[in-house]
Amino acid sequence: MRDNGAVLTEYPAIALYLATSNPEARLLPQGPDRLAEALEVTDYCVATLHMQGFSRIFRPANYAPSEADHPAVKAKGEEIFSKGLGVVDRALAGKDYVAGDYSFADSALFYVSFWWNGRLKKDLPANVAAHYARMNARPAVQRVLRDEGLA
Repeated sequence: MRDNGAVLTEYPAIALYLATSNPEARLLPQGPDRLAEALEVTDYCVATLHMQGFSRIFRPANYAPSEADHPAVKAKGEEIFSKGLGVVDRALAGKDYVAGDYSFADSALFYVSFWWNGRLKKDLPANVAAHYARMNARPAVQRVLRDEGLA
């Protein structure tokens, strides 16, 4: 909820709002190129990995009412997600974080990595796995995982 009481929805909008409303947290990448990278990866995590991949894996009935088709729907979701991880892995090459320094985009990549690795127990590609390990080492991430009973 924003200061004026209005509810804000959608992950990219919430992340950008929090980053710009809390400059002391240094969540907003510096410069147009870094900001574009952060927005691109955030949207890719949400719109492609989450909505195209995970939604098929976790809610196959939304794509095929016949239970007989659910394994194929889930397999397509895993294919989309796995290919998408490859895209993000290449984007992370030579970087610790999505936009160079830690930013709001890293939380988006973390949550989809957590689902893939933590929930589904599937391997992450090397650069994404290194990012996931860096994120898991952050005290704030450890605190949230513990508070949510996910540690």
